[in-house]
Amino acid sequence: MKRLISKIRAFFYVYSRSIVSPSYYKDILDTRPNFTVKYYASLAIAASLFAAIILTVQIVPQLKIEVKNAAEAVKTMYPGNLELTMDQGKWAVNQPEPYIVAFPQSFYTEINKNAEVKLPKNIIVFDHAGTIDDLAKYDTFALINDKNMIAKDDKGIKSNPIQNIPNGKLDKPTFDRVIDQFAELKRYLPVIVGGAALVFFLMLNVTIRVLAIAFGALFVWLAAVLMKIDDLGYKKAIRINVHAATLAITADLLAQMFRYQVDVFGFFSVLTLVYSIVVLITLKRAQISLPAQTQPQQ
Repeated sequence: MKRLISKIRAFFYVYSRSIVSPSYYKDILDTRPNFTVKYYASLAIAASLFAAIILTVQIVPQLKIEVKNAAEAVKTMYPGNLELTMDQGKWAVNQPEPYIVAFPQSFYTEINKNAEVKLPKNIIVFDHAGTIDDLAKYDTFALINDKNMIAKDDKGIKSNPIQNIPNGKLDKPTFDRVIDQFAELKRYLPVIVGGAALVFFLMLNVTIRVLAIAFGALFVWLAAVLMKIDDLGYKKAIRINVHAATLAITADLLAQMFRYQVDVFGFFSVLTLVYSIVVLITLKRAQISLPAQTQPQQ
């Protein structure tokens, strides 16, 4: 435990100094490259975890409301007087055929308001004598006839046999109970959203941002050459850019926390490069050779 606490303290020390102390970068370059690799790995994990928590806290409450509202909307689609029975691959309803289950008018109007492909007026039609042609006749998404369920999707019309549907009875209370059970899955939304967000932000930090750091290091190296800073090759420019990225990552997390949208690639790259240049200027003004070298005696 003490060792873990010591490592955490060391990480936060490097983290804070990477942001507030350009002169600290001389000490960084005096360490082995593995120091920077371990630091960025820890930074990527910590930043990804924090970003995932922020996103989860921000969107899960609204998602839970949406799930609840969706469940209530779905329950209105099942008629209160309909009872469907399956027995040995044969179905029956307690209503005269054809029996049509329509979309709720408000739902139908809202969905079709700006839709390029209009939704049928009806959800399903129960008609033992129905055929494929009756899909258009009834303006329905699906039709169940004596042996098949016929439905249309974006690829065309499909027909699936109903003989393997298990025996049972479906009525309004049963349907509502099943929907409520599915809606209860919203309790797992924090885990689902948080896990997905963590994977996303980890991929962001170890792919796009690493590429941005490597690319930006070319400009840092070029600036070092123009400023005539000794012994600062491309590899050391990458190390400077890695630690300078701490500021951009922190700023991005703050922007996310306050729901301020920033360009993921541009904002990160520009801010990292600007701070890297500040580091170079600071080191040059201090007339430090990177790393410091003992000048030969004349």
